[in-house]
Amino acid sequence: MTDEAELDRRIARALEQQRAERDANPVADTTLFLSHHWPARYDRCAIVAGRHVCRRCLVLYPVAIGVALLAGFGIRWPDSWDVWMFWLLPIPGVVEFSLDALGLIRHRPWRQVVVSAMLAVAYGKILWRYSHHPGDGLVWAVVLVNTATCGVAAIIGSLLGGRRERRTPSPTGDGGVDTLGSDG
Repeated sequence: MTDEAELDRRIARALEQQRAERDANPVADTTLFLSHHWPARYDRCAIVAGRHVCRRCLVLYPVAIGVALLAGFGIRWPDSWDVWMFWLLPIPGVVEFSLDALGLIRHRPWRQVVVSAMLAVAYGKILWRYSHHPGDGLVWAVVLVNTATCGVAAIIGSLLGGRRERRTPSPTGDGGVDTLGSDG
């Protein structure tokens, strides 16, 4: 017969083994509507009410809608600034997304939040402007150029395997994702 302490140790080992297996083989636990990331990329998500939600979207949509609403109430920069703000504010977000998709930079949640917020401010005013002039050439030029840039980077990264990653310990404690293209 085994004593109680030995039984506790066996249970603890079994639970630890289950945890290790679950961490090594993540399973999709959230619909793609909330998180368009597969389990291996859940480090791009925040946990909200027990569900993975894309961190970029979690920042982008509320901030953009908030900026659009404020613009609707007259709280906005002068329209003469639109050309500069629409082109300059999204640049860090587009560059970060593209380099990450190509596997050229390590994912950093704090950086993703900051650049997404900058993008959201521009896109909030774009949304307001679009609601008044749906055929606005500036709005469509900015949206199409940024979308095409990110789309091309995502496709190339996927085709070239730039999105492959391996988990390694990170001195910053940020999840330790190395996106430098190794099969690990």
